[in-house]
Amino acid sequence: MTSQINYTPRYDLTGTDALRLADDLAVMPLDDASEVILHMENVWALDASGVAMLVRVHGKLAAVGGRLELRAGTPPVLAILTATGLKRLWMRAPTTDKVPGDAKPILA
Repeated sequence: MTSQINYTPRYDLTGTDALRLADDLAVMPLDDASEVILHMENVWALDASGVAMLVRVHGKLAAVGGRLELRAGTPPVLAILTATGLKRLWMRAPTTDKVPGDAKPILA
């Protein structure tokens, strides 16, 4: 197990949209991955459904000796990850406070 999977969700991890992450990752060889890196620069909202999905992905990877890493968290996502204590677990790379011009308002 030495492969690394990089994935950039292009949707918020809220409600039923959080299930899209499971669908997207289901077609990837997670059992062979030592690390899955989710690039979160396009995720502007994260609710309990999204956190639960990330925890599920983390558990699946940990069960086979892999790990989950989140990168480039947006300020709203970083706030939630910090409040839940999950930022410390999953964020290992520098994050950005840069807000792209097409930022969406937070509805969650």
